[in-house]
Amino acid sequence: MELQIGGLVDTREGRGMIMTYSKGWYKVSFKENCGHLKSYRAKDLTPVEDTRGKMSDSLNSARISYVKIKVGGRRTLICGDAVSMAMKELDCDEALSVAAGLLSINREELVVKYEHLNNGQIKMAANNLLRNAIKRGDLQESILEDIWSYV
Repeated sequence: MELQIGGLVDTREGRGMIMTYSKGWYKVSFKENCGHLKSYRAKDLTPVEDTRGKMSDSLNSARISYVKIKVGGRRTLICGDAVSMAMKELDCDEALSVAAGLLSINREELVVKYEHLNNGQIKMAANNLLRNAIKRGDLQESILEDIWSYV
């Protein structure tokens, strides 16, 4: 078994997940340490068979391409596509307004539909509505340049 990003490993400190690799160093996150990263060389890591489901495999492979950004003094990760880059400065209410405006959907219907979600999930849902509309051909990616007119 080889070391890979998203893979589980055993270390002297316990079991963790490899988050990044750079210049011979693996950064490992430990659940009990609130995601704090520690650096290790390959010789100090033992790969563990991953028995988690398919969803985590998909998320871990997607996480590799995420982009670190700073918005409003807080650091976050976004997938880095055109939608996430255009919407990165918006809060969840503004993101819903943009999605409703671009897709000609009643904003209040979206608010009711997503009221059980937290703010991050609401924003992600709004972004996904736009991504899916672009994939279907209902929207052109170039329209994202003018999102502020919908806020």
